[in-house]
Amino acid sequence: MTILVTADSLLLMFIGWTGAGIYSFLLVNFWYTRIAENQTSILGLLTNRIGDCFLTIGIFAILWTFGNFIILLWYFFLDSLTISVSDVSELGGFVYLASPVFKRWHSSLIPWRENLKITQLFSSLATQQQIKLDPNWISGFVDGEGSFMVFIQTNPKLKTGWRIQTTFSITIHEKDRMILELIQKIFGVGNITKQGEDGVQYRVESIRDLIHVIIPHFDKYPLLTQKKVDFLLFKEIVNLMNRKEQLTNEGLYKIVAIKASMNRGLSDELKKAFPNIVPVPRSLIVNQVINDPNWVAGFTSVKVVSWLKFLNRKQN
Repeated sequence: MTILVTADSLLLMFIGWTGAGIYSFLLVNFWYTRIAENQTSILGLLTNRIGDCFLTIGIFAILWTFGNFIILLWYFFLDSLTISVSDVSELGGFVYLASPVFKRWHSSLIPWRENLKITQLFSSLATQQQIKLDPNWISGFVDGEGSFMVFIQTNPKLKTGWRIQTTFSITIHEKDRMILELIQKIFGVGNITKQGEDGVQYRVESIRDLIHVIIPHFDKYPLLTQKKVDFLLFKEIVNLMNRKEQLTNEGLYKIVAIKASMNRGLSDELKKAFPNIVPVPRSLIVNQVINDPNWVAGFTSVKVVSWLKFLNRKQN
């Protein structure tokens, strides 16, 4: 940017112009796991290159008119310009000035970037590169957007009269679907489904998959927020269900007592059905140490999007 502003010739200014464009592309594309941001950076790079074409045409038109690239020397030629030459200089000036306008115009193209064939091609190629997510990045991402849930619903066909379902899930915006696909590929279990109008959800419900894949991951790469408590309680329930204890009244009461300390506790319906349940003690996570920066990257990538969504809803 310094070269762009202080350049005394068009050639040097062109170098600064191109460098600023590449820097902007790399800065936006830092969020390589977000397909929407990835598409935006590619579109910005493409439109920037088109702007470079206009700038190049303008530079050569001005070179043909003035005979040099030095900006200061143009002043001495202005008085001697004839009408015939001014047409060329005006063309060069117009193209030269149109290039930064076009470069900035790409922000108005964002709404239709998803329909841009070239953008889709580059995005699909980026997806095919098999981006590998760090395990600590996944834990940080789940700390921000994941959920460990236990559903307890009536079912007259069962001996206890209640059906229990344990679910690990991550719900994000449709535009970030690629993240869930990468996580699903790493874990090798679970399904991705549509959630609402513009959301997608990754879910793992199988006890076997929870026991052998999900729980071992978070044991090895632990969560660092208070969600870790929910995970530990969730893990207790999954282990009880793995031993089929949910099929007995005693096991059912244990699970309900644990669920009472998870997330938002019991629903009004469950409180009426189990009035004498005493929630198990819920521990408090303190003095956590972040040993891996990838956890921070995963956690903050969720929180930035969530904050922007909150501001959007507030404005609407």
